[in-house]
Amino acid sequence: MQAQAYSVAPLVVRYELAGCAVLHRGGSRTWRLNNPGDLPSGAFALAHGSIGAAEGRAIFASAPAGRAALLALFDEPATAMKSVGALIAEFVPGYVLPRHAGRGGFEPASGLPLRLPTGALAPAQRARLADTVTWLLGYRAGELIGVEARVD
Repeated sequence: MQAQAYSVAPLVVRYELAGCAVLHRGGSRTWRLNNPGDLPSGAFALAHGSIGAAEGRAIFASAPAGRAALLALFDEPATAMKSVGALIAEFVPGYVLPRHAGRGGFEPASGLPLRLPTGALAPAQRARLADTVTWLLGYRAGELIGVEARVD
């Protein structure tokens, strides 16, 4: 049996291979779903380790798995050609650059050049972009509750 997950608002239940369940209660949706980029469920998420879906968003087995999927998205051709500013605006609803960022300036939270294509980012810059998206989406930890569960 593979790990599985489902959501019963406001909880996310993740079944582990060892036959226990972990409840994620409280915190942000991105934390509960182990999905720091709030990636939608679908073919891309499934190909990158999604184990379920809730509210149209992918659930990953762990936060590192969700982060790996977010970083992998930066390599997708349609994403790689977008600028840092355009990508952040796409990921974060209502995101507006501060007026002082200026034309050709830097994104204030990440310090990355706004017009730099995502595909041109060095590994450390990609990590900083992932951290920025996660932070701007309001990632906040909640409570983990482990329980024994029989999964047939």
